[in-house]
Amino acid sequence: MSTSLPDRARRSNRAWRLAATLRTRHGLQLALVNASVAFAAASGLVQLILTVTSVEVLQGWEALVVLFGASALWGVVKSIPKESVSREFRNPPFKVTVKTGDLFAEQTQLVIGFTDTFDTAVGNREPIFEQSVQAQFAARLYAGDISLLDDELNVALQDKSIESIESPVVKPKGKLGRYPIGTTVVIGGERSCYCVAYSKMGNDLVARSSIDFLWSGLHQLWGEISIKGHRMPVAMPVVGSGLAKLDNVDYQGLVKFVITSFVSHSRDAVVAGELIIVVHPQDSEKVDMNEVQAFLNSL
Repeated sequence: MSTSLPDRARRSNRAWRLAATLRTRHGLQLALVNASVAFAAASGLVQLILTVTSVEVLQGWEALVVLFGASALWGVVKSIPKESVSREFRNPPFKVTVKTGDLFAEQTQLVIGFTDTFDTAVGNREPIFEQSVQAQFAARLYAGDISLLDDELNVALQDKSIESIESPVVKPKGKLGRYPIGTTVVIGGERSCYCVAYSKMGNDLVARSSIDFLWSGLHQLWGEISIKGHRMPVAMPVVGSGLAKLDNVDYQGLVKFVITSFVSHSRDAVVAGELIIVVHPQDSEKVDMNEVQAFLNSL
């Protein structure tokens, strides 16, 4: 029987995660600790058995080599990063989860990143790139009906102040009104979708962000969710990666950045019962889940 593509993909992902474990300092340290614990437990059990009865197979160099090998294998396997890590916080109670998966398969409220112009037109010569999260949002939740998405955005933005208006001469495509960074609106009806502006759309149709923009955007996003989200779980992509041109922080650093912002805000007041940061499978190689778990545990 032939092996299905999903099965091969899963095995390939496990193989990559095993290799990734041994390529990082944290992964090697974790593997060593796990191997040491396994060796100590196994050798203790062998010693206990040998004090009661003499078992030839448990004596000699061969037995020691097998014990070392088995312990090392256990240490490595035990250290393979999971596809999902989480931590539950207390006082106040909330949870943070980082997982690999499909953002739009999450049956929760969603966070979608936008630019300060809230442009929506998708295409190679349009403001929004076809492979972006925002384009997927329009395709999967609005069936590609950009007019419907624009209608909802326009209604939600009615009570937001426009910061400036571009001339169609300098910005010939897309929307002209610019809103302050951090502007957040809620659309989507029963399934609330928080659209937050954390980057600026250049007149050259290139989105650009910064650490300050992202921090300010997240701060205002958490405030909006805490008011309108009823403490329900909320899922979001790794904002600031990809086309936002935030190149001075790596992908895993962005994950930690978002976690830090959320936890910091939640210490004062609960934002949501759970924040789920969803890593796209194509980006899974950029995240060491063991290190993310250690980071969560340190907070």
